[in-house]
Amino acid sequence: MLFIGEGGPGVTYEPGPVAALVGMIRALDGELYRCVEVADALGLSPATLRRRARLDWPGMGPTRVERVRGVLVWLYDMDRVEQIAAQHQARSAPSGRSAGRRRLWDADERRARRAAHCAASYQRRRSRCLLLLGDVSAAAIAEGRAQKLTSELNAQRASRLRGVT
Repeated sequence: MLFIGEGGPGVTYEPGPVAALVGMIRALDGELYRCVEVADALGLSPATLRRRARLDWPGMGPTRVERVRGVLVWLYDMDRVEQIAAQHQARSAPSGRSAGRRRLWDADERRARRAAHCAASYQRRRSRCLLLLGDVSAAAIAEGRAQKLTSELNAQRASRLRGVT
């Protein structure tokens, strides 16, 4: 059973205002889903779904490609999603699991890690700007914050990798 848009097993979505892009897509004809929604429902990464479509796997491409505010958005209808799910299941490992390495982080953890990476990058950029302005002490503080965030992220990853292997 596929849970498109509802968050599949283990995925929770907070109710809230609909993003402008999603609202525009929902206003189009038919019941269409974005690449990210399809990938989440199938347990794939969006990059894997796009890569398979680019490699001309039969039936793996989007049903439609729409330009929404200058952004190309890959859209899938339910028939195509079911076709992709059947093909993915046929190519999965005999154990029923997807072949390849399992994800280290669930969706919420990935969001939190992405935010932490962005915060570390911001602190590094801020440090460089402060150095250019001549504020060496504030630059050192910002660089220290960036290094602390990065080391925490690396420690979490190392710990998770030890638990996986």
